[in-house]
Amino acid sequence: MPDNTTLIRQLEKRILKQYKHVSFCLDIRFYWSASRQEVHFKPAEDIKDIWELLHEIAHAELRHNDFTRDIQLLRHEMAAWQHAKLQIAPHFTVSIDDNFAEAQLDSYRDWLHERSRCPKCTETGIQQTTSIYQCINCLCSWLVNDARLKRLRRTMLSNQNRFE
Repeated sequence: MPDNTTLIRQLEKRILKQYKHVSFCLDIRFYWSASRQEVHFKPAEDIKDIWELLHEIAHAELRHNDFTRDIQLLRHEMAAWQHAKLQIAPHFTVSIDDNFAEAQLDSYRDWLHERSRCPKCTETGIQQTTSIYQCINCLCSWLVNDARLKRLRRTMLSNQNRFE
């Protein structure tokens, strides 16, 4: 009888074969590249990897593009988990664990909260543009990097650049 890893790899092959219309790119982690319209994935080692693969395929099926507001990213992530769970996984007799999906969503929620936290007074700010926030408490403005793949950086802007 095949071991669990072999069964997981067989399931992964079935999934990739089923979604020939999706562009896949072997990588070291899972993500959807909206700009390239590619699902990046690492070889599946356990069922959690299958869940993540299905989630990224959901982004492709839902035609998720880049976002201009952080809340749009969270909406994309929530929709992709729902689509993966309700529409894709059942075709492969896979059940995506709700706690796993929520933990993944929590990582985005935490990231979004950290981006919006004022570097001066630590209160929550309001997103002004894709990468600029302003604090509702001290009126400080700051620039954030796109840190989904790297360390978050917040840079305070000078007073002349402040949104008032």
